[in-house]
Amino acid sequence: MLMSEREVKKPYPVPTFEDYSVASVILDEQFQIEGGAWVAYNKRSLVDAKRSQATYDTFKALSSIARFIEPITGDDFKPEDPLYRATHSFRAGMWVGAKLMNELYDHRLSYLHVHNAIQNSLPHSDYEGEEQYEANRGVLEVMGNSGLELMGIDSRHKHDQWSEDIVTEQSLRRHFMLGAGAILGAAHSLYEASYPTLKENYTVAQLFKLGEIEEYLALGSDSSNN
Repeated sequence: MLMSEREVKKPYPVPTFEDYSVASVILDEQFQIEGGAWVAYNKRSLVDAKRSQATYDTFKALSSIARFIEPITGDDFKPEDPLYRATHSFRAGMWVGAKLMNELYDHRLSYLHVHNAIQNSLPHSDYEGEEQYEANRGVLEVMGNSGLELMGIDSRHKHDQWSEDIVTEQSLRRHFMLGAGAILGAAHSLYEASYPTLKENYTVAQLFKLGEIEEYLALGSDSSNN
């Protein structure tokens, strides 16, 4: 089936530092309307997750990745912190990162695709032993740091402020930052890889109007009957 020109959206350029900065300001304004980042996050994770199956599933998916950041004691996989505070901080960062991603890409990327990209990057989804578990955590940390570099200093500053609002204990705020970075780093990689194809599709849609394509196909059909 042919796609009309208006159905092929002009792709956003791959985000720059400035784009991250602007998107962070917009997101911060949204948080302030709700009473701050802490209120917005806890409303979604504690209240809305109990009322909405979709919201519950989203936080469950976030947790399935965030759990790998939790330090453990050994091959019994018992957490050093029985409250799982590193996991919760990382998950909160992932949630904020996903919110910022929506602003950056105007909802052109879904969390599901980014989640799958992160999950597929983990070397041991079915881990055995502490070494494999730690390897997963190492990948998340590298991915998180990469995303933090991509967003630039202005956006990182906003994330610092959000981490102070959401995460009470200062030593755990780094996990929040890494969670946000992991989402944004994975989103960047996905979009950067697909951007050339999106741009090509848009260019083709501009060059060939729907009517011209139909006319061309009609001429081809007529000539085949001669």
